[in-house]
This record gives sequence, structure tokens and C-alpha cells, in this order.
Amino acid sequence: MLSDLDEIKNIIQKQINQLTSQVGTGMCEDFEQYKNLTGIIEGLTRSIHVVDDYIVNIVDNLEED
Repeated sequence: MLSDLDEIKNIIQKQINQLTSQVGTGMCEDFEQYKNLTGIIEGLTRSIHVVDDYIVNIVDNLEED
């Protein structure tokens, strides 16, 4: 199960990397697109933190049992 969560994190990280590259190379057509992409990057980054917190909860629960 933890390997599945790591795979999800890897998939999300790849998307973040692609979007970051797009923003970093100046491929945004305008400020609206820039704001949109940075918002997506922020949301994806937060989702990785949610998965990390979930993994910590799973590990803590396993240690208690």
C-alpha cells in the first residue's frame, strides 16, 4: 500500500516538474496563464503534502498495533 502512495506522489511530482518547466521557460502566453499554472502547481504540491500526512498516519497506526 505504501508503494502505491509513493507511486501516486511520483506521478504528481512529474506533473509539477512539467508545469514548472513550462513556467520557467517563459511559455506562458500571458499573466492569466501564468497565474493559472502557478495555482495548479500549488495545488499539486499541497496534494503531495496530504499524501505524506496520510502515510505518517498509516505508519503511526501500524506502530500502535
